[in-house]
Amino acid sequence: MQGMEADVNGNIRLTLTPSRPHCPCCLIDLSDLRTSLLAKRAVKGAHIEVVNVPDAHRWTNVINE
Repeated sequence: MQGMEADVNGNIRLTLTPSRPHCPCCLIDLSDLRTSLLAKRAVKGAHIEVVNVPDAHRWTNVINE
């Protein structure tokens, strides 16, 4: 994990680098993490940004769909 931000409105922003960017399981795990965060009553929004891997913007887009 590179960083985490949470505001008083219930929005969470995570910045991280997957440990195995070549493995699709990481993509599934991050998507499940976002879904779990959004299931919490106090969380109004969750954004996960992937950094330091090839095509990081594509990872970020898929996870946050």
